[in-house]
Amino acid sequence: IILIAGFLNGNWVFGQEWEKFMEQTEEKELKYEDWVYEPYIRSVVLYNTRTDENGFPSQPIIPLNGQGGLLLEFDDITDDDEDYFAKIIHCNRDWSMSGFRPIEYLNEYNEYNINEFEFSINTKVPYVHYKFRLPNLKISGNYLLIVYRGGDEEDLILTRRFIIHEDAVRVTAKADNVIGSTEALRMQQVNFSVFYGGLNLDIPGDNVTTVIRKNNRWENAITELKPLFVKQHVQELDFNFFNLENAFEGGNEFRFFDTGSRNAGLNIEDVERKEGINIISLQKDKPRADRVYNSQRVLNDVNGRFLIGNLAGSGNAEVEADYNEVEFTLAVENQYEGDVFVLGNFNDWKLKDENRLVYDQAANTYTGSLFLKQGRYDYIYAVYKARKINESILEGSFNLTENEFDIIVYYRPLAGRGDRAIGYRSLFINR
Repeated sequence: IILIAGFLNGNWVFGQEWEKFMEQTEEKELKYEDWVYEPYIRSVVLYNTRTDENGFPSQPIIPLNGQGGLLLEFDDITDDDEDYFAKIIHCNRDWSMSGFRPIEYLNEYNEYNINEFEFSINTKVPYVHYKFRLPNLKISGNYLLIVYRGGDEEDLILTRRFIIHEDAVRVTAKADNVIGSTEALRMQQVNFSVFYGGLNLDIPGDNVTTVIRKNNRWENAITELKPLFVKQHVQELDFNFFNLENAFEGGNEFRFFDTGSRNAGLNIEDVERKEGINIISLQKDKPRADRVYNSQRVLNDVNGRFLIGNLAGSGNAEVEADYNEVEFTLAVENQYEGDVFVLGNFNDWKLKDENRLVYDQAANTYTGSLFLKQGRYDYIYAVYKARKINESILEGSFNLTENEFDIIVYYRPLAGRGDRAIGYRSLFINR
């Protein structure tokens, strides 16, 4: 076990709030998913630099023709620059390693030095901010970006998934109401068709597979979805199902807060300024499962994402935004069976000790704190019991919730060595 303390204002500061995320106990086994292997690596984002209609960077999915926009950013809060390297692995649709060799999908040797970095400016918590612009790739499909230290591929730092897609097929999609008295009020169904035109596909009913994701999340995606009908006369693959194969819990609008301003921002109860770190207390939350749906149209969420920001700086939030300890409080009537977590894109939707809340029986509250960089954050609460995550028990689920869905179409020809991503479509449900 390695314990590292943060160096704040020239003094080494030890404490429980630092040890909980600066303690490394896991073996570094490569995971083919979004994962951070060191607790001092924070605020990891891999994104398409083209922004969406809300001004947020787009998700790491880009077309094969017209690449060049994928950017990785992360912070190292040990306050010392490191030699970090990256490599890229082509994966199958199930995120296992494909049979393609690097020479087939890269134009250069598969090791990249991450040499673009800056030190933080005037922050209580010092850090080094790194950037890596991904190279262009020659074939479509799923990819895993691996970052490691000092040329040692076993000394893993982080992994990130991304997708390069073709536009070889046309995808039409719509959100339909679910038929059924109970499901209709809480679920959303994505029906779609894939038109493959003059594309020559080997046994498309078997070799074409699709994935549907809600709010760009992988852990609850619908995978291995094959067409219900193959309409060869119009070269259409029909994915309009009848038994909820393509249906999701609608969920609820995300909770959110904003720590980007010097004063208390959105949904902030209090800011305690200390010498080493600011402590930000959020307004007390309550379960929403028994409440009516509220669209939040005045202050919309951003479907679980976060955006780093510091309104008090000169506009370079990447190195001017500070880190804070953000305290969460969830008031409940009784303790839940299972563990309660706070989740969002900021922690990759992962169930880790860092974002597990502790129940206070005397106060009937769940509490916890997270070490987060200044910015705007969406989040939800979830209960984990019997190896299942249940979000609706605390947040509710409504068919009117505004969500973002996307559809990825994969194809592997007979005797193929990997899956191509031959089509992509995003769909917004905005009732």
